[in-house]
Amino acid sequence: MGEIRFVGLDDVNLERSIQSQLETLTDKHLDRIGYHIKNDFEVILHAKAHNDTGERTRHAVNVRVSYPGGTVTAGKDDWDFLVAVRQAFDAVDRQLASRWE
Repeated sequence: MGEIRFVGLDDVNLERSIQSQLETLTDKHLDRIGYHIKNDFEVILHAKAHNDTGERTRHAVNVRVSYPGGTVTAGKDDWDFLVAVRQAFDAVDRQLASRWE
């Protein structure tokens, strides 16, 4: 029903444990998105890492959900990659929930 594409994950350099947590997190959120959208939809997760001169890396995540009849986007950034992903998916979920209330 729902399909997800990852863009920019090669540039972020994630550890294996974080990659497995990302798969679990995206599967959970695909189910939540599928609850709101009954038709086929596509999710694109675009990840970026910003580290100019410091030791820490700031992660920016943009999530776009395309479905017949519309598109919903949300972007969040945080020092922790998984927190940014979770916040972006939560923002998309809130937008979808408000459309069908």
